[in-house]
Amino acid sequence: MALNRVAARYAGLYFAAVLASLGYAVAMADTENMAGVLAIALTLPWSGVGTSLANAVSPGLFDTPWPGVVIVVVGGLINAGLIYSLASRSKSADS
Repeated sequence: MALNRVAARYAGLYFAAVLASLGYAVAMADTENMAGVLAIALTLPWSGVGTSLANAVSPGLFDTPWPGVVIVVVGGLINAGLIYSLASRSKSADS
């Protein structure tokens, strides 16, 4: 199966947006309480599922920001994979 360039661009742009929003959230974590909202919104529904599962396993897990960073990165990778899959199956993509 060959790499679909257009689908790879869409997925790459999406994941770049996730990483940029995550970078902003990490940089502004000490000064702005709502800095991570964009990163969470971009990785829905996986960020919600991951947060719920993590809270069920260990309620004090989110005392540090790193579990949230991992959840956002994993959710972004899943969504980028879905974007690539959907865009590569499109009839108009990379004809």
